[in-house]
Amino acid sequence: RISPVLLQESWIASMPKKYIAFLNSRVQLNQYFVSIHKHYRQREKQLTVFHFQSPELEYRAELVRWLKALQKELNFSTLALHLSVHLMDYFMDNHNIAIEKLSRVALVCMLIAVSFEDLDGVLPSLKILCEKIGHEFNRKDIIEVQGTVLKFYGFSIGCPTVAHFAHMFLAFVIDETDMKDMTARSRMTLCVEYYDHAVTLLNTLLDRCLSEVQYLKFEQSLVASVLIWTIRKSLDLSPCWTRFLQFITGYSLEDLYPCITLHRRRRRSP
Repeated sequence: RISPVLLQESWIASMPKKYIAFLNSRVQLNQYFVSIHKHYRQREKQLTVFHFQSPELEYRAELVRWLKALQKELNFSTLALHLSVHLMDYFMDNHNIAIEKLSRVALVCMLIAVSFEDLDGVLPSLKILCEKIGHEFNRKDIIEVQGTVLKFYGFSIGCPTVAHFAHMFLAFVIDETDMKDMTARSRMTLCVEYYDHAVTLLNTLLDRCLSEVQYLKFEQSLVASVLIWTIRKSLDLSPCWTRFLQFITGYSLEDLYPCITLHRRRRRSP
């Protein structure tokens, strides 16, 4: 259960008792959820503003598609993929990079992200990896680019992305009020069914989200909240944004509206 000390956190202390009980019943990480969430939000506040000023921004879509293909080929995690794109985006936004070196930067960002997020060593050796993806192996060049990227980030690369926040918030996509008139057995069955659908929807939404650079106008936690709102809407759960989700994320429905508008517009785009 959540410790008395953590219950004094302002965002938890403001919750009605029934929501605190629900939080206790759903959060398997217990106090670690609160600590990690707080750490993520603090790191998020430290991010520099994204200026959309990279001269090579037009090549971003192609680079993201390439990184997605690498993920499928090499089977690294969604969190690592999102961190790869994040590192690439902010590095490109602050550097002029020769076009022929863009894929090298993307590769290095992927290597750094996978090393950080996936501790079980899913990648082959650098030489085999470069051969596998059709790049002439140049260990010295790769190490040089890697050093440049790491120095730019001050060797602090644990940046929370939309995927990090969305996976945390997903635990609360189903609210206790969604099934209040059902028996315990029916609630459990339907909750599992809804949650399975929610996981599938989230994977699809996260994939689409990576391709849209305009989401970088917003905080990553806010974009993740919009994805959770979208999932509840797709599952016909009402309201789409519950009081409990507002407590967990720190965002009201009004806070989400600008990003929801962008999200709807992009979904209608061909």
